Amino acid sequence: NRTIEWGATEALASMGDQAVPALITIMKNGNNNTQYAAADAIFKMRKYGLLQEAKEAIPVLYELLDHDDNYVRNRAAYALTELTDTNFVSLLCKGVHCRRLHEK
Repeated sequence: NRTIEWGATEALASMGDQAVPALITIMKNGNNNTQYAAADAIFKMRKYGLLQEAKEAIPVLYELLDHDDNYVRNRAAYALTELTDTNFVSLLCKGVHCRRLHEK
């Protein structure tokens, strides 16, 4: 159920540093839906003033830029725009899919 899923990401986002290690594990080992939800929770941490706590997830978010699923890649890029000074398009271009486009 999407309502439960979004409520869960909102709750995790509000937990800050307590949730970050679990969110990192989910982003590394979860399926597409859970990886998206974990990246979304990191993205939402800004809303709670928890950007500093979320920065621990930056390396894993960069790894997700190479994910096969477009939604996971986009959510990772959105989260990174909140945590870094990099813009969305240039983040997506760091992913393998954008590199493939430039190779053609």
